[in-house]
Amino acid sequence: MHAPARPLARLRQVVLGLALSGLCGGCFLDELVDGLDGIEEDEGVELKPSADGRVRLSEEEWQTRLSEEEFAVLRGGRTERAFTGALWQHDQRGTYLCAACRLPLYDSRDKFDAGDGRPSFMRAIDGANIDASAEWNYGTLRIQLTCARCGSHLGYAYTGGPSTSGMRHSLNSLALDFETPRETARRVRREAREHDRQEAWLSSAR
Repeated sequence: MHAPARPLARLRQVVLGLALSGLCGGCFLDELVDGLDGIEEDEGVELKPSADGRVRLSEEEWQTRLSEEEFAVLRGGRTERAFTGALWQHDQRGTYLCAACRLPLYDSRDKFDAGDGRPSFMRAIDGANIDASAEWNYGTLRIQLTCARCGSHLGYAYTGGPSTSGMRHSLNSLALDFETPRETARRVRREAREHDRQEAWLSSAR
């Protein structure tokens, strides 16, 4: 039996749902997200990549961090049912991240409606953030997309997209987190503070 989602992860899902439904006012939402960011920083929730930039956890550790549905998709390679995900019709400006390790993956400006009931993108923000591997499924060749930092399953790439490459990335909503430009700015500031702390520690250790 899978472990339940972490309270903070579940609360983030609730906040996202409120924002998408329009039931949560902008000012209140910003204050709530600010509070969550502060709690996460204090509790060390953010995953720390190893020296090679990868995030490596045991499957048992992933189960404690993800909801049962997220674990089935991200770590089990399942595909959520079409037209059921929270993000397939989402059109807010911002950045889509890996729901497991929060690596930035896609820009909302590259998102489009492919008619398959899942979030679809023309391209990734950085090709280095996505790993692609070919596999056969019922006699059809398809390309599996995984997060390059933590190895979590995201979805598949198919031909027929509007990009110059002619490909489209069809993803699972459960594999993605979304952040607004304001949240991106906060994340960048947190990462800068963490970098400064590491530099200060290295300087003192010399």
